Amino acid sequence: MSSWQIQVPNRGGEQPLDDAIFDLRAALPDAEDRRITREIFVACRIAGLSTVGQVMEGFEQMTTAELRACLDSVRERVGLKSASDIDADHAFEMRQKEVRRRAAQRPVPTCAVCGVHPTDANGMPDLDVPLVRRWHCSAHLDQAGPTDMLPPPMPVNGLMRVVDPDEVAREQRKDELRAKAEKQRREQREHEAAERAEIEAARAERWKPTGRGWTS
Repeated sequence: MSSWQIQVPNRGGEQPLDDAIFDLRAALPDAEDRRITREIFVACRIAGLSTVGQVMEGFEQMTTAELRACLDSVRERVGLKSASDIDADHAFEMRQKEVRRRAAQRPVPTCAVCGVHPTDANGMPDLDVPLVRRWHCSAHLDQAGPTDMLPPPMPVNGLMRVVDPDEVAREQRKDELRAKAEKQRREQREHEAAERAEIEAARAERWKPTGRGWTS
C-alpha cells in the first residue's frame, strides 16, 4: 500500500467546521486536496459534527484499512479515481512492464491447442517454463507431437531468444482493450462528477454567509 494522506488543516480542535470549510482555499493550495477535505468536512457537518477536533477524533479511532476505505469513498464522490484503484493500476503497470521486458527477450509460451499461456500463482504469465518447439498446456499435453516439447533449434539473435511477433501483437491488442476500458470508466466518472457538482451547488446555495458566519 502506498502512502496516502487525508489533509485536515485547522487552527485548533475547537475551530468550527463552517470556518474551516471557508478557510480551505488558503489552507490547502492543492485543488485535489481541497476537494477531498471539503467533501469530508461537509459530510461531517451534515452528520452533526461542529468542530475540526471532532473530525480528527473520528479519524484517530479508525484503523488503517478504515481510513483507506474512507479516502477511496470520498475520492470517488468528488470524481477522482480511488487511491486503491490507483495503487492497483500502478502495480499492474509495473507487472506488465516486467512481462513485456522479459517477453522481448523470450516469447510467452502459448498452448498450440487452446491458446492459453502458462501462469504463475498470481495469475501472471509464467516465463520460467522450459522453452520448447510448440508448447502444450497440461490439459493438451497428450496431443503434442513427438518433437513439440523438445528444445527449439538454436536461437538466432544475440540474446539467444526468438521473439514471437504473434505474441507481441496479442499483447498490443490487450493494451488497446485496457486503454478503451479505462477511457469508458473515466468518462463515467466525469459524468458522475458533473452530477455531484450540481448537487453540491444546490447544497452551497442553502449555506449562505451571514454576519455571524455560515448558516444552513
